[in-house]
Amino acid sequence: MAKYLLAAFLILILSCRASCREVLSVLYFDNTAKNPDIEWIGKGLADLLTTDIAQSADVIVVERQQLDKILEEQKLSLSGLADEHSAVEVGRLLNATKLVAGSYIVQDSLIRIDAKIIDTTTGRLESVKAAGDIGDIFAIEGRLSGLIYEKLILKKPSGSIGPAEAIGTSSPDAFRSYYQGVAYLDAGLTDKAVDSFRMSSEQDPLYAKPQKGLEEAYKFLKDFKKLRYQREINSLYDRFNQFRARIYENPFITYSELLKQADTAHMTAEQMQNFNKAHETYILASTPAQCVWQMQITLFDIDTRQENYRREENLTNNDSGKQLLLEIVSLAENARVAYNTDPQIPDIVYLEILALKQLKEYARLKDYSEKFLTDYPDYRMIEFIEDMYKEALDKLKEETN
Repeated sequence: MAKYLLAAFLILILSCRASCREVLSVLYFDNTAKNPDIEWIGKGLADLLTTDIAQSADVIVVERQQLDKILEEQKLSLSGLADEHSAVEVGRLLNATKLVAGSYIVQDSLIRIDAKIIDTTTGRLESVKAAGDIGDIFAIEGRLSGLIYEKLILKKPSGSIGPAEAIGTSSPDAFRSYYQGVAYLDAGLTDKAVDSFRMSSEQDPLYAKPQKGLEEAYKFLKDFKKLRYQREINSLYDRFNQFRARIYENPFITYSELLKQADTAHMTAEQMQNFNKAHETYILASTPAQCVWQMQITLFDIDTRQENYRREENLTNNDSGKQLLLEIVSLAENARVAYNTDPQIPDIVYLEILALKQLKEYARLKDYSEKFLTDYPDYRMIEFIEDMYKEALDKLKEETN
């Protein structure tokens, strides 16, 4: 009998090891010097680590909203918890087996980060640290997360993405401005938060988080007109990112394949309607090239709406519109290499030429229009290409005279 009990116990342990995963939460890091100018680092660093660690299939990471709710209910600071006892209590409330907390200090342009991994079941601590120039915050976080992976014995997925892709921007300046806005918003300085979110958006117009930040700020200010506008903008950013995410699907999934996976045969009419609404991008794009085309269209929509808003609010113009147009061109350049035989390519190149016209890059406009007229003479909107080609020739002639 004892032999059978031992065998059952071993099977249970092996089964748990195969299926049970650690539940982990990353707390905001503590600003040791209490310098308000660098308060943003604690929030930004926690989000970077959360996103990075969540890529591992060996761990379940607690959502930020759930953590904030628990900390608020327990009247605890939204900074890293120096008191291990409090950290363990928070971990238990979150059903988290591990917590990552810590602190940072900045001297001149150098930052040192001290992190601790707390086992909420035993109270055991393990420490890791990283340091470097604050301008290299993404690289520093990468080293820190690597050490945390080692301590927790987590497997780094082979297709894991870097901090820039994970957090949504490759610009340290945009990253800093956004989290400065978050710090201002938490401190009740809503007008300053709005300025920081706008600056972040100007520094990287493709970064969606500052747009979400603006929505939260306008909601707090009860500025319903701007809130409505911002929600419309944010829906476009969501749409853009959904199409972008689909391109990186491996394998690429079509709408018909999605229907098979979802077993829609047993859905009610209302459930089917909700399903289609939630997966609209799958209906609109059946290939990666069609996703690119939809992304270009969405960027034009974002640029138009933002330009109309700036004009209506008498805001100073900035370069964000130019950067969106450059991204439309970049998407086309990449698509021509990756999907050169796809029938959607003429539509993608057409939008590229339209962006070059708005950018007033007349030399490229001339060359690209000329090639388009040669390669796609039967294109349905060929007359618009002819007009843009003539405009490019006229402008280039003016420049030489």
